[in-house]
Amino acid sequence: MKRRASEPKSAAKKTPAKKRGAIRRGFLPFLLVCVAGFLIAGAVALYNAARILQLNEPPMRSDALVVPGGSPVRSFHAARLYRDGYAPMIYVGIPVETSGDAKIRKAGIAWPREEELAVQILLKEGVPRHAVSLYGPAKSTAEEAEVLARTHTKKPCSLLAVTSPYHTRRVSIVFRDAMPECAITVASTPDEAFPDAWWQSQDAARQVVLEIMKILFYKAGWRYYSPTPA
Repeated sequence: MKRRASEPKSAAKKTPAKKRGAIRRGFLPFLLVCVAGFLIAGAVALYNAARILQLNEPPMRSDALVVPGGSPVRSFHAARLYRDGYAPMIYVGIPVETSGDAKIRKAGIAWPREEELAVQILLKEGVPRHAVSLYGPAKSTAEEAEVLARTHTKKPCSLLAVTSPYHTRRVSIVFRDAMPECAITVASTPDEAFPDAWWQSQDAARQVVLEIMKILFYKAGWRYYSPTPA
């Protein structure tokens, strides 16, 4: 009888190693595809950043309008919405004074505060002073939301926030997190340009980069607060 040729022992020993090698070789293309997909998705999102960041919801009748700190120009649209009867009062945010502003005022130079300009715009646009209320000071949108939340703690409310186009998405996220009991609507002011081709505008490009970083900063759980008085 002929003996059956025995399989080389080395072949049996190499089989697991070959499998591991095949797995490694297959994993690298998979990783490259994932990275490429991530980069493409990121590029598409960045290209459409202006549309993603801008959230312009139809205004709803609310308990109050809110003008977050950052730009007094937002008050023009808040005044329009007030005149159209969307809310009986307007909250105006008080931003924390910057060191530069403080230095100018300390030098005796007339330099109106942001909230003062916002109130002047509202009055000029026909909003009575008794319908305007200040809140703050606050150093960030997150702190503004917390200040307003303390005013409306554990009671249903409805607020119509009026802010710059690039700021609307973040306001929606932050305010709704801070005030889950409240119905929050965010309106984008038409008085500030925010082109879809944001990379062609220096101001828009700056705001896109800042807003993306601020949203990531907020989602990571970090917050900025005004300094505690000594």
